[in-house]
Amino acid sequence: MENTTGPKVNINESDILKVFAVSGAILQSVLGMFLKYAHTNDDLALLGVIFNIVKYTAPVFIFAIVYGMVKNNQHTKVSHFYKEKFGELVIPYFLWATAGLIFFPEIQVNQHVTSFWTFIESFVLGNASSQFWYTVMMLQFQLLMPVLIFICYKYLAKPSRVIPLLIVSFVIFGAWLWMYDTFVFQ
Repeated sequence: MENTTGPKVNINESDILKVFAVSGAILQSVLGMFLKYAHTNDDLALLGVIFNIVKYTAPVFIFAIVYGMVKNNQHTKVSHFYKEKFGELVIPYFLWATAGLIFFPEIQVNQHVTSFWTFIESFVLGNASSQFWYTVMMLQFQLLMPVLIFICYKYLAKPSRVIPLLIVSFVIFGAWLWMYDTFVFQ
């Protein structure tokens, strides 16, 4: 009998998650436009609920990136990983942020650079624009990547450790949500 299934296809789960995240972000934009033209409170409530449901996009996109990186870097030495990421991320960020903060002050949205210290703060926190903030956030994930890889491939190699780690993660996540709701939103 002849094999009619064709060539073997490797499915990258992180790419599938990225598609759902991007689709959700597009849906948020569409729903935001529809919210402007809603006629009744029922329409507003329904669109608002759907809009809040698709707010999963940023966490899912970040998770997909981290998942893909963990999966692709499981055998990479830590020193090699950091050296590679320094060249890929830190140097371009430094050049990009310097140019943006000095030569294009109009892109500064949240906090404008007014002194040497606000310049340094904008570099470290990325608070001058959303592009800088996103890059600084991803740099933090890069710093944590070897820890995440260790947890995924060494610590979780024993199935008996998965449930306790999930419970601890949910407790930390719940505490974070409580803290954020209590101290930031108030």
